[in-house]
Amino acid sequence: MRRLLVVLLLVMVACSSLPEEQEVPQETPDEGPSCPDSCNDNNKCTEDTCSALTNYQCAHMKITPCCGNSECESGETSKDCPEDCKAVESKTLNTLLDNQKRIKSYRYSTNEDTDLGIITVMLPNIRIEYASMKKLDGQQYDTAILNTDDRKVSLFCRGSSCTDRTLVFEGDYDDFSITTPFEQISDIGAVAEENIRTGKCEGRDCTELDVVFGNIKGRVKIEEYYGFPYMVKKGSKTIEYSNVAFNSVKDSDFELP
Repeated sequence: MRRLLVVLLLVMVACSSLPEEQEVPQETPDEGPSCPDSCNDNNKCTEDTCSALTNYQCAHMKITPCCGNSECESGETSKDCPEDCKAVESKTLNTLLDNQKRIKSYRYSTNEDTDLGIITVMLPNIRIEYASMKKLDGQQYDTAILNTDDRKVSLFCRGSSCTDRTLVFEGDYDDFSITTPFEQISDIGAVAEENIRTGKCEGRDCTELDVVFGNIKGRVKIEEYYGFPYMVKKGSKTIEYSNVAFNSVKDSDFELP
């Protein structure tokens, strides 16, 4: 019995003298570069982004147009953005612009893009009939119907060489959107009242004005009864409109096949 107790004591001593098992530290995996928690620059006129494309650095892309950046940009007017666009103090111009309320719809051609044929406008709808047939993802089209409210565009082909005149498919709105004649003159900032001329635009009475678009000098020819701009010159670029017709557009002009 005594020998058994001795053996047990020796075993207990031996066990208590064994080294404790030590924990092996876990390696933290390298997560690589990352973006900061926030890139907000508190500027509503910038789009704040961060990604691998910006090398995980904050990037602030300018939003144009943006009401509130102290710049009267294309698409902004003194009515919808008075903080950027000051009202033009020109009785002549303001009278012409006020006459635009007589227009419910209009149709025109332009030299701005020779590929554009006839453009028909009855907002929020715009119809573009192209001068030649085009293809998008293998599908033929020569006509686009844009809805400026929904920012949608429907494409179809109606010409004699079209293989399918019933097919309607959608495109990217930004790829097909256009700047209307009225939007072209929405950012006039000043008028030289001392140099006003009159003339004819497709047989209609027109007023020609020297103006300033932001900080760019230019000139416009505006039809007097409807306030339609037949010519817009900004710097070295001149846009002319022709074959203009007013208030003859029908709802059926925007029907799809």
